[in-house]
Amino acid sequence: MRNFFHNFILKDINIIDVENGNVYNKNVYVSNGLISKITKSLDLSLNYQEINCKNKFLFPGLIDSHCHVSSCFLKDIMTFSNINIINNQIKKNLFNCIKNGITTIRDMSSPLKLINYFKEEIQNKKVIGPRIFFSGPIISIKNGYPNDIPSDLYPFSFYIGKTKSDFVSSISEDEIKNYIWELIENGIDFLNLSYVGKTENNDKLPIFSNETIKLIIDFSKNYNKSVSVNVLFYDDFIKIVNYNIDSLEHIVKDKVIEIDLWEKVKQENIYLVPTLKSNFIEENNIEIAEKYFEKEIINSLKNKNFHNKQNDKYRNIITENIKNAINNDVKIISSSNAGTELNLFGSLLDELLLLNKLGLDNLKTLQSCTINAAKLLKLESYIGSILEGKFADFLILSNNPLEQIENLSSIEYVVKEGAFYNF
Repeated sequence: MRNFFHNFILKDINIIDVENGNVYNKNVYVSNGLISKITKSLDLSLNYQEINCKNKFLFPGLIDSHCHVSSCFLKDIMTFSNINIINNQIKKNLFNCIKNGITTIRDMSSPLKLINYFKEEIQNKKVIGPRIFFSGPIISIKNGYPNDIPSDLYPFSFYIGKTKSDFVSSISEDEIKNYIWELIENGIDFLNLSYVGKTENNDKLPIFSNETIKLIIDFSKNYNKSVSVNVLFYDDFIKIVNYNIDSLEHIVKDKVIEIDLWEKVKQENIYLVPTLKSNFIEENNIEIAEKYFEKEIINSLKNKNFHNKQNDKYRNIITENIKNAINNDVKIISSSNAGTELNLFGSLLDELLLLNKLGLDNLKTLQSCTINAAKLLKLESYIGSILEGKFADFLILSNNPLEQIENLSSIEYVVKEGAFYNF
């Protein structure tokens, strides 16, 4: 259920400061979707809707920093007769974000026309969903990672756009510059670059040359766009951290990373978005999926095996790498990797609990889905914490998540830009 109050006061609410972990009791005034005032006193002269929040906690709206609105596996049922099914599934994905307190997402690899369509539908309040910031198609080389996803879903790419760039190895400087400018003209917020030189079976994959990588990054920075890089293996990791990148997506799984390399990541202020829970799927949980996916998608999923046995082999290395990153104070950003099989939209809490279990303390775990995620997007002036002038994106909770991360599930209301949702 969605309710709109143009002006309202949250009376007597406990505000959680995610910057320092303090909790303070004040009144929060919201006007036209923005936090207009936070005071101890109550101004009764204003004609505002008053909402009593005694013993409740105010927490910033969650940010899921790596997901796929276009759902990578939808290619398996991509036919004209299934267009409405796909459309309904994406709407359900977006709805589940709001239902679970996620008011902002950072989308990776979605076709430009498709992601812009749904972003506009949300902005026009035709679809319930989070605020979307997106990279557009992943910048990759022909036959490169992600090698299981075609760049051109012809004839659908004509209507929705491509999923990856599919450059040839001899790409020119002008081609790079023109392509990045085309992405920017289509509204991208950052670039997502592939740098994965092999498959999990150790088959070699093509990657960009050092010169091309530098050109892509330099052009992106010239246009004030941050660069995220998908990396899975050690040999690629030790090279890419020497470039002027903003974030590492996923976690190295084939070798333990030396402490001095984590120190370099920290010094260069590179964020780590590990998408951990993707590596900890134990079995095909179709029972959960059946409550979440359209029937035709379930039929497609039943023919797949999501329990990647390679992950069993890699899991100890992944665990050690994330623990070392945490111990070396690398900035960790949480994400669900939603849109990949059995990583569901709205399941960010699972990632937070996993990070917390592996050693990220409560405050840093909460920062990973709020203020630090906002800083990665360069939007900390607008989202990520409860401050005057920011968007009124927050959760009204029954319990304090600083005490237990699980308390993020005690949602009474989700508020996005001043609109109230309760489920």
